[in-house]
Amino acid sequence: WQALGLSDKEIYTSGNLKIDSVGRNRFKSSKRNQLIDEFGFEESSIVLAGISTWKGEEKLLIEIVQTLRLENLDIRLLLVPRHAERREEVVGTLQTCELPFQVRTRNKNAKGGNVVYLADTTGELASLVGVADFGFMGKTLPPNKGGQNPIEPIALGIPLVVGPNYQNFHETCTDMFLHRAAIKTKDRSEVIKQLLQLAKSENRRKELKLACIQWMEKQGSPSAFTLEVIKKKLEI
Repeated sequence: WQALGLSDKEIYTSGNLKIDSVGRNRFKSSKRNQLIDEFGFEESSIVLAGISTWKGEEKLLIEIVQTLRLENLDIRLLLVPRHAERREEVVGTLQTCELPFQVRTRNKNAKGGNVVYLADTTGELASLVGVADFGFMGKTLPPNKGGQNPIEPIALGIPLVVGPNYQNFHETCTDMFLHRAAIKTKDRSEVIKQLLQLAKSENRRKELKLACIQWMEKQGSPSAFTLEVIKKKLEI
């Protein structure tokens, strides 16, 4: 904007408008219990969510779950790919992992003892992901690049591990890292390390959840700020 000739006094930063489009801490325990049953998980299970994942990221998360289950940790995996049309590709990966899984579009109600739930639908992320205890932000691991918007899971208090590629949401993610509302990583091995640590530490998950809530409260209302600036400029 400065290159277009605007002065500093004419440039305002309102924040991410998506903040006003998501509810804050609106995921009720009754809804979580309903989904736990629907997914075939146990109430005591630790749930990892792969949020808006891209090619290669699902396999990484599956391998992490396999590792943890070999250590007798009751961890379950909710996969929500960014593109539902990748379902057959993801199903192919799941078929090689020897873990019980359920595909939502085939039958949304999984049998008890299910380990991986593939939410291969569009537009349900916010209504499903609140079941998670922690998550991985998709499109952030090479060769994928750019990232996905982390605000929705953060608004639900879900601790996030973010890969090194979050270029499309650099300002938002950087602020989250600064306030410890999300975990920054430099490569694949560090993503694995951080996810393993979160799975094993309830206290760490609680700390991050609180930081998520505090970060959201700090944001205020970008829409209201924008509206006030417009009204002032128009002298309304």
